[in-house]
Amino acid sequence: MSRPKISCRYGEFTVIIPANSLVEAEKVMKDNEEWILEQWKRFEKLRKNIPKRDFCEGSSIKVMGVEREIVFECRRSNFLGDKIILANHLIERSTVKEQVEKLLRREFKKEVERRLEKYKDDFRPYNKVYIRDQRTRWGSCSSKENLSFNWRLILGPEHLIDYIVVHELAHLEHRNHGDDFWSTVGQVLPHYDVSRDWLNDNSHLLVWH
Repeated sequence: MSRPKISCRYGEFTVIIPANSLVEAEKVMKDNEEWILEQWKRFEKLRKNIPKRDFCEGSSIKVMGVEREIVFECRRSNFLGDKIILANHLIERSTVKEQVEKLLRREFKKEVERRLEKYKDDFRPYNKVYIRDQRTRWGSCSSKENLSFNWRLILGPEHLIDYIVVHELAHLEHRNHGDDFWSTVGQVLPHYDVSRDWLNDNSHLLVWH
């Protein structure tokens, strides 16, 4: 018989009660009161360290592990290189934040596509790919074998993109996080635990506000 489960993500607690269980959610919360308090304290500590971003010319944003200065230029389109270069006429139509986000989403999609091509021979074919802004997920693999990836991963080290792409590709074969799943991930990325641990300890650095 399956047991009730409790999880925490970004300070939000979720209790899952199996359909055949007589246990109430309140009892699960009560039995795990000490763990819940520890998780809440950890979340509050991380929340205080969420980076404050200044969306103005001369400020910088870390992209794939590199600090990149925001600069404005008279050009047709935005460009990501050593710097985040924004076109003056596009800024005039919206905001710096909106233009930076559009640029980073576009570049993130390119990075994901490169990884999907790189690892395609290691996994089953997927269906479609979506770039999203999930609040509590870095990636997902649907029952229709569609893959979704959170664009905010580009705000972290570059190896995170490899990890999440391989993670979701592995779900095409293994729908859970059992030993076979992690074995498959490890065969492609032997040091995947570095990326997994980074996300567990530093996900607050990927908040976009």
